[in-house]
Amino acid sequence: MKRLTILSIIFIATVAVNLPSATAQDMTTAIQLYNSGKLEEAKQVLEQLYQKDPGNSRVVQLLKNCYSNLGQLDRYEKFLWELIQKNPEEFRNYSELAQLQIRQNKISQARVTLQKSIDKTPSDPKAYWEAARVFQTSGLPQEAKEIYLLARKKLGKPHLFAMELADIYEPQNDVASVIKEYFNAVAEDSFKIIEIEAKLEFLIENNISPDDLEPTLSAIIRKEPKNCLAHRIYGDLLFKKENYNGALEAYKMVDKFCDTPGKTLLYFVKICLEGGAYVWAERTCEFILVNPNASKSTLKETYLVLAKSRTFLEKYEAAEKSYQRLLDLAENEQEKASAYLHLGDLYFDHLNDFPTALQSYQKILSECPRSNLIPDASIKMADCFLAQGESDSAFVFYQKLLNSNFGFIKSEELNFKLAEVYFYKQNFDSALAYYNKVIADFPKGVYVNDALEKTILINTLGVNSPQLDLYSRALFLSVQRKYADALQELDKLADDKNSGLADRAIYDKALIYQRQKDWDSALKNLNILISTFPQSFYAPLSLKMSGDIYFSVLKEDEKAREAYQKILDDYPKALFLDEVRQKLKILAQKKTKTS
Repeated sequence: MKRLTILSIIFIATVAVNLPSATAQDMTTAIQLYNSGKLEEAKQVLEQLYQKDPGNSRVVQLLKNCYSNLGQLDRYEKFLWELIQKNPEEFRNYSELAQLQIRQNKISQARVTLQKSIDKTPSDPKAYWEAARVFQTSGLPQEAKEIYLLARKKLGKPHLFAMELADIYEPQNDVASVIKEYFNAVAEDSFKIIEIEAKLEFLIENNISPDDLEPTLSAIIRKEPKNCLAHRIYGDLLFKKENYNGALEAYKMVDKFCDTPGKTLLYFVKICLEGGAYVWAERTCEFILVNPNASKSTLKETYLVLAKSRTFLEKYEAAEKSYQRLLDLAENEQEKASAYLHLGDLYFDHLNDFPTALQSYQKILSECPRSNLIPDASIKMADCFLAQGESDSAFVFYQKLLNSNFGFIKSEELNFKLAEVYFYKQNFDSALAYYNKVIADFPKGVYVNDALEKTILINTLGVNSPQLDLYSRALFLSVQRKYADALQELDKLADDKNSGLADRAIYDKALIYQRQKDWDSALKNLNILISTFPQSFYAPLSLKMSGDIYFSVLKEDEKAREAYQKILDDYPKALFLDEVRQKLKILAQKKTKTS
């Protein structure tokens, strides 16, 4: 109330500057009456002031408020018509009159009022937009739509007001019309393409009316065969429906008409890789490579993703040839180093050919000394020594790297790997010191959880524990890819339920079987762990690994859903719940789509 009084004083003072003293006094009286709620008396004073000074906007507004608040709607309407006659170019009066008529359910009269405002400037799109907005903001979208469509017809602009119409169709779930208007919006203003593409992708991602999407997009493409946005969105839709052949054909059209040769098809390859459609990724790469118009940069990127596709398909020899082609096309040290790094990773991770991997990494140091991949290659060289059982050489190499010029960049990783070497050498006191250093110096690092696990293990069992010695040997054998020997050692621990390591040993067995792609054995061990040690730290991890195998490898969606749901039900404090919920969402969408 105090604030209102201050504002009234300011308002009165402002008015008084511009009015004769008698009129100013009347204005002061009107405002005081209005503020005290004596609206009828305020209205009478204001009507007299209006007769004296009809151009005073403050008087006009207060008088409107009085008519409205007193419910004298007929008088309010008549007053607005008077204002329109005096100033026919002022749209605000038409708008207020139309809103008043809508308030009284005089819809047809509101149409007439707004049409009169349009007729003042019939060639100006803004006149139609302002009139339509009155209906739209008043909750009458059908009347607003009619005005927008009228504007298109009268002005001869078939794409006008596309976004406004899409906003009307969307709450009505008229997805077909929404999509058409999105494409009209791009036709009207090409700068809207990024915004529209995001909106269309949202429709696809959220599976909104999929039965409407495909025929609508098909109709747009038939009408406009070179509509690149339509082909791209159509391709995304078909990809989501796992119609990879149809999606590829759609992307080919975009590639043909719109983009640099290969650009859109490379996008398709990347989403195929992300979605596990490796055969289609490989097939598309091969199509790009025979295009004589593909640029050298496109060829390089294509060989890279082709190699990745073939690696996923376990076509390792073919992947190696693709990386070699990438190496042949390299134009500078960085590109050359990248090719060598990929080749090294192929030999190390998939072919278990550690000497050849070591040679590839060494070539980065000798042939590409200015590359920023030197630190990564150096660490991977030490990894090769460790994988060949040469723990002393690996230790010396890691230590040398830690003390080198780039040691601080890789400090967390190198300290952790030094800890691991000590663990494999069964020097648990030194291992513990390095694990603790990782935890203290990098509390939010990528290795902190693994370091914590090992410190708990060492502290729980003790540095002189025979079980810890056995476990250390098993892990070192696994690092050397001597999986059969590692499994024998882990079996000894798994069979001893009182060892304190049985649950961890079973989990590590499952990890080895997973690397060997022996899914049945992996799932068998995971189920044993879950049923035998339901309170173990590794129980929710085992459920997640089971769900991931069913989800990504075996494509058994119901079993995947059961595993993920059990994590939410039984382990509500697990660290990876967001990822689990996302997987469950994807599974629910797939089930809805197929039902």
